[in-house]
Amino acid sequence: MDVSAALGAAWARVINRVGRGAFADRLGVDAKTIGRTLAGDSLPELHTAFNSMVIDPTALDELAALYGVEIRPRESAQGNDMAMIASVARLAAQWADVMDDGVRDHRETLELARTIRPLMPMLNAILAEADSLTGAVPIRSTRA
Repeated sequence: MDVSAALGAAWARVINRVGRGAFADRLGVDAKTIGRTLAGDSLPELHTAFNSMVIDPTALDELAALYGVEIRPRESAQGNDMAMIASVARLAAQWADVMDDGVRDHRETLELARTIRPLMPMLNAILAEADSLTGAVPIRSTRA
């Protein structure tokens, strides 16, 4: 039951961004398959679930979190450092505003997550570069 709910939540998040029809088309499944997964009535075949990461690399984040792991690309492109610094600064300001009252509620958590999620591939690229410099290479970094 937890797996079904987590996959449904993950896919719903991606579908909110790309649309249900586009999501189904890109997965090569019919809308009924998507609907059954979102409703928790059934689980898609394993390859279909994994193919959803082609649409959005974070498409299985909630599911992976059930098992205490994260799924991240083995290769990540480095972004523009100055743009990244500006994005992190905006995130810090947003986070400070959220914490102005000393409490981060569920809505604020979701808003922060919406800001943080697109930054993760660029942050992972920095980690990958550092790992390759030290000889520990869990992911490979490619220069964009």
